[in-house]
Amino acid sequence: MGALLLLDAVTAVYVFTALPPERAPRHNAPLWYLSTMSWWDPGLVDGAYRQLEDSIKMLPPVLTMYTVFLLAVVAVTASRPRLAA
Repeated sequence: MGALLLLDAVTAVYVFTALPPERAPRHNAPLWYLSTMSWWDPGLVDGAYRQLEDSIKMLPPVLTMYTVFLLAVVAVTASRPRLAA
């Protein structure tokens, strides 16, 4: 759950820096990550259908892949017994 919240926060920060408030109303920020990952975009940017994905490109899918990979690496390394030196 924490990873999803982090991905949502990073996406929101990126949109804050990439688009002015007139184009991307800040009250839609919690929906930006979910919108890009589910292809549901009722007009969160510019009031136009599918404009959010055009604005932020591949950021959310790439962040998601990296997060899944990192969590898998952490899980595998944490489950291995450590040898005493």
